[in-house]
Amino acid sequence: RLRNNLDLGTTFSLIRASEPIREWADANSDGVISTDEFGPLVSDQLGSEIDARIDWQVDHDILLTLRGGIFFPREAVSLLMYGNGQFQESARELHLGVRIPIPEFSLGG
Repeated sequence: RLRNNLDLGTTFSLIRASEPIREWADANSDGVISTDEFGPLVSDQLGSEIDARIDWQVDHDILLTLRGGIFFPREAVSLLMYGNGQFQESARELHLGVRIPIPEFSLGG
C-alpha cells in the first residue's frame, strides 16, 4: 500500500483454448462448415490480458474504484470468430465505481 487509504492491484493472464481451433470457411455458402472446409491453420492460443485496479477510500464511508484492462488476442480468437487469423485487434475496458452506504436502505435484513 502506498498510503493507508490507497490500494493498488494488477494481474496478468495467458489464455488458452481447451482444444485447438481450426481455420474454417463456408466455401460453398450453404451455412454449414464441413470437414473439407477446414484449413491448415490450427491454434489454441487465445491471448493475454493485463488488468489493474486502484481503490481509494476517500473517507470512512466512500470508496472509489478504478479498474481497467486490455486484452491482446492471438490467432485462435480470429479462428474462432472469423475462420482465419487476420483480425487481431486488442480490446480495452475502463470502469469507475463509487460505493456509498445508504443507512435507510437494506436488502433482506
